[in-house]
Amino acid sequence: MSRRRGPKLCPPLQFKCSGAFSTGGLECHARRENGEEAGFFDLIQAMEGDDPVEGLLQVGMIRAYADRPEAARCGVGTRLYEHAAAEACKNGMRLASDIHRTRFSERFWKKQVEKGRAECLYTS
Repeated sequence: MSRRRGPKLCPPLQFKCSGAFSTGGLECHARRENGEEAGFFDLIQAMEGDDPVEGLLQVGMIRAYADRPEAARCGVGTRLYEHAAAEACKNGMRLASDIHRTRFSERFWKKQVEKGRAECLYTS
């Protein structure tokens, strides 16, 4: 589904995921319609110290590529996190933040908590 951001129409993304939580994590790649990679993320078991937190997953790494002007400000990062939350839900789990949340990601996390998709383990 294309998204409109101001005067710009942002292209849809196609997601392909591989791996499993039982084997260490799930990795998902997002591609644009032309096949270029738009970004990726991986989901891992949420941990508190050395102990796994039951029912929660964390984004281990996430990267959005906005190296072209038409790709900037198209919400690729938000769509990556939304897909991560959807993958967690599909597996009966919720997405958890980690201690490294930035002021830029705080608004996103608050929305995900309000929607019941995520839980913030740490306050920023």
